[in-house]
Amino acid sequence: MESLGEGAARGRALVACAALMLTALFACQRSGDRDADGGGGPSESSGRSPTAADFIELGQASCGLFERCCQEMGMSARAAQCSAPENQDVDLSALMTRDTLKVNEAVLRECLAMLRSSTCRGLQTDTCARAFEGTVAPGGACVSPSECADLGGPKHCVRFDSRPAEQPGVCVIFTEGAIGDACATSSAPNGGGTINTFQTAAQQPTAYCNVDDGLYCARPESVCRQRAGEGATCDSDQTFACQPGLYCDRASSPSTCKPQKPAGSACTDSRECQLTDYLCKEGTCVELTYESAGICEAVQP
Repeated sequence: MESLGEGAARGRALVACAALMLTALFACQRSGDRDADGGGGPSESSGRSPTAADFIELGQASCGLFERCCQEMGMSARAAQCSAPENQDVDLSALMTRDTLKVNEAVLRECLAMLRSSTCRGLQTDTCARAFEGTVAPGGACVSPSECADLGGPKHCVRFDSRPAEQPGVCVIFTEGAIGDACATSSAPNGGGTINTFQTAAQQPTAYCNVDDGLYCARPESVCRQRAGEGATCDSDQTFACQPGLYCDRASSPSTCKPQKPAGSACTDSRECQLTDYLCKEGTCVELTYESAGICEAVQP
């Protein structure tokens, strides 16, 4: 029988694993990945706040998926993936204390069922990203964009005036900008993230450049510009400077947009690889798998 101490340690590991999954999900929201239904629909929240039991159940399902898929590869899941809460950038205990998330029961059940039955390839996380809904209105205090209510447009938690990281930011819903408009970020319509700025609320632009419509927020001017096509010059420091399927080759002079590379190609940055399926690892574009993502490791003899 599991001792109380062992049970508590297992519980902490599972909560940490839930934090890992939520970190990945919130990262998907920040990157601008679309929800399966397009997002922005009416809420079906239960009205209750998430509990430790919700995150433990999510942790069990996600850790089980990691362990199952790693075993299929003849490997083992890295212990750190499910036992290192200090390495996660989503503070679940803080979010529960703040009471700024509500549970969408139907979506949470769907997410758990998906994690428990999913194959080890092509895992879709957009369902799980909708299981917890933010309730903070624009202008309200936040520590994570996940706390901000979904009112249409990218939602951000903005810390103005170089506010220290330990202090809350403010929920801001960004509006879509046009070519030439002052902008804060490049995003898809349902993106979001955390922004730290030296500017005041009055100075900070709150428009985003819609990458799905071929725009990006050019620096240092901070204005919306058209994403460049193949062969056009580009700014290699800008992730969205080139159109989808292209990357900005800094090795050429001047930097130009070129087609992203398939698996096996030499690379120095993951932006050079076909990002939906590959990443740059040890100088080569490789398929994004549980192993290449660092979730699995070789079984120790």
